[in-house]
Amino acid sequence: MRIHDLTHPVGDGTEAGFHLPPATVRLWQPVPERGWWATDIRLPSHIGTHVDAPRHWLADGATVEALDLDILVGPAIALDLTRRADAQQVTVADLEAAAPQTPPRWLLLTGWDRTFGTREYFTAYPSLGPEAAEWIVGRGVRLLGVDMPSLSRTANPATHRVLLQAGVVVVEGLRGLAALLGRTFVICVLPLCVAGADGAPARAVALEFE
Repeated sequence: MRIHDLTHPVGDGTEAGFHLPPATVRLWQPVPERGWWATDIRLPSHIGTHVDAPRHWLADGATVEALDLDILVGPAIALDLTRRADAQQVTVADLEAAAPQTPPRWLLLTGWDRTFGTREYFTAYPSLGPEAAEWIVGRGVRLLGVDMPSLSRTANPATHRVLLQAGVVVVEGLRGLAALLGRTFVICVLPLCVAGADGAPARAVALEFE
């Protein structure tokens, strides 16, 4: 079995964008004097590689600890959208061309993860519109992962609500999806189990069985 790490590391000062505070990762000072170490870690719920729970955009939506593990772990496919990413809009036609087979978990490769750590990462990423989101729901997708910091720049609320109202789990901020093209793998995305949270950072890996 080969394990592909799809997670951006988060350290002290990592930006979350979207007016959220950056991460702070600091040694808890009194501890070394006692011979052991602990770290004070403070993270926004939507930073780096993270999962959106329905509560993120739906007032009565489920929170992150209630997400179904059967959705977060299972067979997936990586779709190559790099040729359309420069157009800044991922359309239904793009998805139709890239998705000849449809396991219920899709990871959309645009190549935008290469800009992680820059200001551009949060300002110019490709967008998925509500029409494309509705088409995805119609194909029975249960988990949608993207290598952008969010789903859309121009229609973010509408795009999220289409997916989250349909019970699709959204994973944002993935990296390294190019290595999964044409391969058979299982995705495993486990967010921090924070009761009442609208989302949480996650460790995302793909398991490729040889």
